[in-house]
Amino acid sequence: MMKSIIDTIRKVAVSTLRQVAILTATAACIIAFSGCENVVQEGGKTSKIHITLSASNDYTVKSALPDEDLIHDVNLFLFDEKGRLEEHIYAENLTTGAAGNVEIDTEWLCGTGCRIMACANFGYRMVIGSLDELLTYRYHIAYPDEYSRGIPMSGTTTIAEVSSPMETVNVEMIRMMARISVRIDRSNLAKGVTFNVNSVEIGGSPKSVSAFSPGKAAGTSDIFNKGFVCSGSLADNLNIEESPGRSREARLYLLENMQGELLPGASSEKDKVLEISDALSSQCSYVEIKAEYNSEDYCTPPGEWLVYRFYLGDSPSNFDVERNCAYSYVIKPDGTGIEEDSWRVDKSSLLRKGTATLSISPGQYIEGNVGDEIHIRVNVTPEDARVDIGKDELEFDSNNGIYNYVLDEDGRGVVLKLKSKGSGLLYVEAGNPASDAAIIVIVVV
Repeated sequence: MMKSIIDTIRKVAVSTLRQVAILTATAACIIAFSGCENVVQEGGKTSKIHITLSASNDYTVKSALPDEDLIHDVNLFLFDEKGRLEEHIYAENLTTGAAGNVEIDTEWLCGTGCRIMACANFGYRMVIGSLDELLTYRYHIAYPDEYSRGIPMSGTTTIAEVSSPMETVNVEMIRMMARISVRIDRSNLAKGVTFNVNSVEIGGSPKSVSAFSPGKAAGTSDIFNKGFVCSGSLADNLNIEESPGRSREARLYLLENMQGELLPGASSEKDKVLEISDALSSQCSYVEIKAEYNSEDYCTPPGEWLVYRFYLGDSPSNFDVERNCAYSYVIKPDGTGIEEDSWRVDKSSLLRKGTATLSISPGQYIEGNVGDEIHIRVNVTPEDARVDIGKDELEFDSNNGIYNYVLDEDGRGVVLKLKSKGSGLLYVEAGNPASDAAIIVIVVV
């Protein structure tokens, strides 16, 4: 029996636990002077402020996309003690020093306080006129993997008074994204079952996020139809063993999406299911894994997949995906890997192996008049056996103007709208491999 078991759900805020491989970026404000310089600015003296943006981390292996160390550009805002914007600096195409730091210099009036706020890797000069505007600013991305210039970050700190010969203040730059790490543990799969991952992607991926406050997707219009995807060689990590039965890691990224506690009665991951009719089912973030599947009884046809889905969050009841946090999941299918009643395993594409028999309703010879609608159904035993209605024949007759057609959603029937006099043929087969077949004659009089 398949249980999509999430063995490990670990969320760690990088700002508090160094052992999690999450980049921390710091902006250190170093007030370097031996007494304030005799530079008069509106009747006062100014001091230099040396701002260092540093990207340091403990990674031994880093993701290829995005570059978690990169600081490409920064918007720096300096506010006075009353919250008035005194200076806005935008710097781009930044280069890092030997210590991996980005450094920017500015000046500030001696004897006064300064609030410094920074936004990194936005890719443009922000239009901000006040502190309130910045605090409520929402950052938007055009596509889910718009991270070539680095992960978007924000941070703030306050200098109580620019007055000492040397004063160092750190601003912790917080990523506005979470990292999702996924592994597959195949150790409990039955003998002969193969589960080869084609892709893994984020569903419910937000298009925007608040720069300086926790937030969530602002409705379904704020969600990408398709989120961050790992495919090809990146998805192959889930097909390569790192230890017996357990795969390497695939990493995905998404903007913060704090949807909260939605299932207070959920006690296990199996309970973490939202009905498709619930609008929150698409606003909450989830991971979807598509895999080529083969067992003694079932297989996926070429170009179709067995689909695993599971929602993200801190617990079975929680649907929060928090900025600057790492979430780790291990998916451990049991037995055949498909015996699961919840929505999290979509088996609709699977084909049953073995022989099958079919019958045609209303029959193999169908006669009708121009304008008639004929519904043809293929009945097969066993019910979940493969059925193939010949699309080539349908297209041929349709192009010759004999009828228009619409296939049933389950692929086991077709509606013909008879258009002109003539005749056509329809070929149907069942079984995997094919073990029964029929030819249907359509005559329009």
